Amino acid sequence: MIEIFHLRDSQSEDCLISAEVGIISKKNASKVLEGLCHGSLSLQRYGLGHLKRARRVDGDESILEVVLCPTNAIDLIPDELTSLISSRRTQMVVRVEPLTKLEHEQFSEIWPCYFRPSEQERIREKGCNEEDISRAVRYMSLVAIDEALFIQEDNDLGIGSRSGIGVGSGSSSSGSSSGAVDSIPVPGPGTRGGLVVNPSNGKVICTSFSAYQHLLKSSSSTATTSRSISSSNRGFDRAALARSPVHTAVMLLAYGVAEAGLGNLQCTDGPEARPHDPYLCTGLEVFLAQEPDLMSSMALVHSRVKTVIFRDLDAHNGALASHYLLHDLRTLNHRFRVFHLTVTATSANLNSNPPTIEQTIEQ
Repeated sequence: MIEIFHLRDSQSEDCLISAEVGIISKKNASKVLEGLCHGSLSLQRYGLGHLKRARRVDGDESILEVVLCPTNAIDLIPDELTSLISSRRTQMVVRVEPLTKLEHEQFSEIWPCYFRPSEQERIREKGCNEEDISRAVRYMSLVAIDEALFIQEDNDLGIGSRSGIGVGSGSSSSGSSSGAVDSIPVPGPGTRGGLVVNPSNGKVICTSFSAYQHLLKSSSSTATTSRSISSSNRGFDRAALARSPVHTAVMLLAYGVAEAGLGNLQCTDGPEARPHDPYLCTGLEVFLAQEPDLMSSMALVHSRVKTVIFRDLDAHNGALASHYLLHDLRTLNHRFRVFHLTVTATSANLNSNPPTIEQTIEQ
């Protein structure tokens, strides 16, 4: 089971800033460091509080190298400190705080820095054990059943192609068709199959197919009511609903959790599966047959999920591993963990090899 997350490139321009580094004698270190750590030369003022102020010089125990300030603030160094600096040079240092152990190791090669791991990083360092992987495989087997139900549904409706259906296909009540409209291709929802788990008790809240069936029932009921009011002869189009590009596994699951929270949809594993936090999918785990696309991935961000585990990569549209790594973008106000459960792990159900974690370099 491979975890997907960003590992920033320490050599990229976004990670580096020009700073002034001075050479000082160890006997003057206390006075120099005290003068630098107060007032306008504090590294915290420039967002560089993660940098260690000084480091030893290999081969000479009598001197230290000290980060004085960013290059554009060199004029702020007072004369009394300048006289204690034997030489000075410009050097690139890392401007961002390391968020992972590997980032800390890479950043410290440029200049020593502090590492203050978050709670998520502490959890990540522990890695995945055999129990974690067995649990994921167990839920993924249920996802495969859910996926098969969608394939059967498509076959029953005569829309077995996974590429989608034409706009208006099968929706004309008059028997005539508009070739210009029907020939317009509309992408389908991709490979569906998924479920949402309440991690507090391991109960399944809903599957994407149970949510889809609930949506069909609700839509059919709404269509019947609308016809009775408007006297329209336009019927309920199950095929169009089935292949709507917005009815991806993720979107159906988000709908199912909302309906379960309202008491309109019975949870797959009973009422105890209902989430304790009523806000969207906060803190829930999502298991998917396929890596979600950009729309679905953003829906997962907005839904505040805790973890997403998927089986198949989507090299063309995937937005969590194949492209973007949307779940780990630091510009977003919510991030979550993502794992790729490889086919090997799923089929072998876990040989004794320890799981690996993949750190994806942010391009």
